[in-house]
Amino acid sequence: MAFEYQNWSRREDALQNRLRSFVREGVWEPLAPIPCSSELLERLQCAPGELESALEQLEGEGFLEKTLSGYQVGAHLPEEKNWLLVIPNEARQHNVFISSLEEELVSLKPHWVNLETIPEEMGSSADLNTRHREGLLGGIMLPTSGARRWLKQYTGMPVVCLGVVTDRPRTYHIHLDNVELTRLMARAMKTMGVNDFVHFSSFTSLKGKSVVYQELDRQTKILGLRCDAHHRFGFRTWDHSTQRAVTRVLMNQKEGEVPEGIMVGDDNILTAVSEVLSEYPEAVRPKVVAHGNLPELTRSKIPCQRVVFDVRELARLFWKVALHPEEQREVQVLKPKDLGYRVAKADGKDWPGETEGG
Repeated sequence: MAFEYQNWSRREDALQNRLRSFVREGVWEPLAPIPCSSELLERLQCAPGELESALEQLEGEGFLEKTLSGYQVGAHLPEEKNWLLVIPNEARQHNVFISSLEEELVSLKPHWVNLETIPEEMGSSADLNTRHREGLLGGIMLPTSGARRWLKQYTGMPVVCLGVVTDRPRTYHIHLDNVELTRLMARAMKTMGVNDFVHFSSFTSLKGKSVVYQELDRQTKILGLRCDAHHRFGFRTWDHSTQRAVTRVLMNQKEGEVPEGIMVGDDNILTAVSEVLSEYPEAVRPKVVAHGNLPELTRSKIPCQRVVFDVRELARLFWKVALHPEEQREVQVLKPKDLGYRVAKADGKDWPGETEGG
């Protein structure tokens, strides 16, 4: 039976994991030659180039060794590594991005890696530092800046974190390119014919020094758009009912005038904002450009253009940094992508619906 790959973006990972499983589960015994390429191609239903690339990857990891006639199972297999993923409870319950990243990280598990996932209050720094010294814990992953206080508790072990800047030794940073996200969203506004828009986000810092707002100012000047500084609103709550109430208040602050567009800088507030906007007649409803995350887009009640990060690619980047920290010489950056204009069904239940236009 041919192996079914889960989706296009993880095809390479799925093939490599399938080959690793032959070694882990004893299908291929130590130092034994592996089946010939033609047999593997038929069994795995993949292209020759994909197979060769996967075999070379496993050779580099130590699972396989190159011989004159092909490949054989390695004599000394990679040691099992454990990593700890720390997720704040609030983020786990309400943040689609964090829950998707957790799922992707667990599903990949490259090499011989066990990924433990715990709420932040369950971790004892003394216990975890001991486990690291004994070689039982490879390091810690922090997928949210809300867990930055963990950086001060652990000495010696590597930490891979998202969006946290620190000079702590053995800390490896991954950044989402929010400047590029802002640029793409502003250009989407221009493409949709919007000149005057309001910006909603959940950023905790709304000061002019924010690189996001600096880029927003720059793009509005370049593109001839208007985003009044007094109409940039930050939500500091996960609760949708509160977000809806705040949105209604903010939408009425211009004495009944409805803005041409709404830029939603955080997908966690899109559902609440779109529910309020869906109450407006379509003829006067603002056009929306919203941040999103693949593979699980946050639900929207109205049509909107999405600029997205791919959580699957982010999970791969986390593992790349975690398993080869010595190769990291600079901050790793994940770029956003423009999905184009996507339409929700009339009842708002079948997001993302069909694609229209670019």
